[in-house]
Parts: sequence; C-alpha cells; structure tokens
Amino acid sequence: MNRMTNQEQKSLKKTMILLLLLLVALATAIGVFVWILAEETLLGYRLIGVVLLAVLVALSIIALSGMVAFRRLWYNKPIPIWMFSMSHFFLRWLYPTLTHMSLWFNIDKDDIRRAYTRLNNQALLNHKKRYNADEVLILTPHCLQQAACGIKITNDITQCTECGACNISGLLDLQRRYQVEVVVVTGGTLARKRIQDMKPALVIAIACERDLMSGLMDVRQLPVYALTNERPEGPCHNTRVNLLEVEQVLKRFIKR
Repeated sequence: MNRMTNQEQKSLKKTMILLLLLLVALATAIGVFVWILAEETLLGYRLIGVVLLAVLVALSIIALSGMVAFRRLWYNKPIPIWMFSMSHFFLRWLYPTLTHMSLWFNIDKDDIRRAYTRLNNQALLNHKKRYNADEVLILTPHCLQQAACGIKITNDITQCTECGACNISGLLDLQRRYQVEVVVVTGGTLARKRIQDMKPALVIAIACERDLMSGLMDVRQLPVYALTNERPEGPCHNTRVNLLEVEQVLKRFIKR
C-alpha cells in the first residue's frame, strides 16, 4: 500500500517536470512585473501591476508547496497535513494549468491525476487517523459488475449472487467482514448524492483516474482514499479492482 508502482513513479516524475516548468514561467512573469512596476509612474497602472504581481506570487507559493510535497513523496518522506492542505489550493488553481501544459509536452493527463491521487493517499496514511466501521463508505462504479450480468445491484449490493465472475462478490464479502457500507453508483452525480445522504467520515473510492480526480475536487473537505481500477477490457467495461489492496486500506483505517 505504501510502495509506489513503476507507473506511479513515472507519473510523479512527469508531474514534477511540469511543475518545475510552471515555476520557471511564474518566476519569469514576476521578474517582468517587478521591472514594469519599477519603470511605471502612473498610479493606476502601478496598482493593477501590484495586484497582478500578488496573484503571481500566490500562485508561485502554491506551485512551490506542490513541488515540495511531490518531492517528499518521491523520496518516501511523510507528507505533513498542512502541506496536504496547501495541495487543495494546488488542485483548484494549478491543476487546470498543468493539464493544458501536458498537451504541449505530450504528457497524458492521467499522469497528473495519478500523481495527485498518490499524494492524496500518502497524506491520509501519514495522518494516522482511524474511523469506526460505520463511518467508512466504499464507493465503486457499476462497471465493476460484469456487463453480461442481469442483476441490478446499484441500489443494493446484497442482490449479488456471488458467482465470482467479477469483484462485486469480493466487495460484498469485505462489507460483511468489516461492517462497512459498499455502494455501487452509476456516475459522479449519484456518488455525490450518496455521500451527502450517508455523511461518511471516510470514503474509499474506486474509479478511473479522471473520475477519481473529479471526485477529489468535488469533496475537498472529506477524506477520500482513491483506488484506481483496472481496465483489462478498456474503460467502463468489466473493470477490476485489487481486493487485497482494498482490504489493506480497511485494516489501516478502521478502529479495532
């Protein structure tokens, strides 16, 4: 659960390169604005310049904190909770910029998403907080169910006949053994509604990189441990999840 995969390491490296390029661009822009302010004499233009300069400095601080956090993750060092809190600002203000930059440098957006979800997970692990079983919600997409299965489990996972053809039966087993709630959802809107209705203290979310990132942006105030699904048959079709990893996460966060 703590060890990074080769794919995660590559994603983290690419994200740090993009952040470094962004920091260079921001530093250059700050230098230009400082020079303009030194030369400008009209009060109105100076005030506008000061405001823009303050925005650039704030973005630089957020980008720098993100870079430091990713470097600590790279060297397997703890992520302080305050640094993780700063990363929420990174997510809101710099993630769109980095995704646009990724197009210029032919970097997959999933690399950025994968790096951030890894940072998110590591920060939660470092926080060492534990929860009661009834405070934990496992959210999983309906594509984890076999497409050929005719049983509707989005309202009630216990309808699963546990034939073993997909991972739903394994999640149902974890629900029984750990007394947590497992909910299968058909999309982000329903996922957000379930969270609002059930009010969990911790969410363990299973989805693709894009949906996980979207979820992290939607519920910034709620701890979410993000698990990327496996897609042997392509996106949104007969996906899988590492059940051993799900159980390890439950063991780590549930009070005993």
